[in-house]
Amino acid sequence: MGGHDVLTVCHAGLPLAGCTLGESALCHRFAESFVRCCAGVIMGVKPLALFSYRFCGACRRDACASRRACAAVFSAYARALGAHGIKLVPLFMSGERAMLIAWREDLVSEMLGDDDNRAFLTETGFDASDAPVFMVQVRRRLMNFYRSQSRALAARFPHELGLVFGYPLEDVIGFMRGGQATCCGAWKAYGDKRIAQERFARVAAFEEQCRCRYRSGMPLGELLACSP
Repeated sequence: MGGHDVLTVCHAGLPLAGCTLGESALCHRFAESFVRCCAGVIMGVKPLALFSYRFCGACRRDACASRRACAAVFSAYARALGAHGIKLVPLFMSGERAMLIAWREDLVSEMLGDDDNRAFLTETGFDASDAPVFMVQVRRRLMNFYRSQSRALAARFPHELGLVFGYPLEDVIGFMRGGQATCCGAWKAYGDKRIAQERFARVAAFEEQCRCRYRSGMPLGELLACSP
């Protein structure tokens, strides 16, 4: 399954060159999930997105074969997306579902370049000196959370990671300290209401533009190429 082929996927659902029908179906389902959940990352308005992908039916008679097929899809997309500045990293698989993160190293580095952000993350136990090193720790905290959930153990979501999801520091701190929210959108805001609403509207507009382009038939590769 070539990295180039997976970027020809589009909403029309046409079979992909170089793939079996089963592989093509997996690629289309993955692309749908990726565009729906990671539009902000694709458009360069969010550093990271966390999303799940349901892969039931990849090989109905063999769960191990299903996982191998999905691992091949993830690997192909990771190679292809890497050429567009997006890193794709699976966290874990459980049952018929996989959890993954997609992130832009340039935006994570930009977030870490802010002194206040870096100081906050250092206080919460991160090495925030370097984006790749930081993202290894992000992945570890997310994996620990979801694995503890799968074992039915009490676990607190690492809300300090709100920064890497694109939330402003004042909103992350306000939420963690139980402050009074001034308004709600894609997340809860704790600062100036007008500024927060403008930020919500900007992010939502970029995300909807991305999804509309894909629904209109633009292949994933072209969508990535025309994004900031």
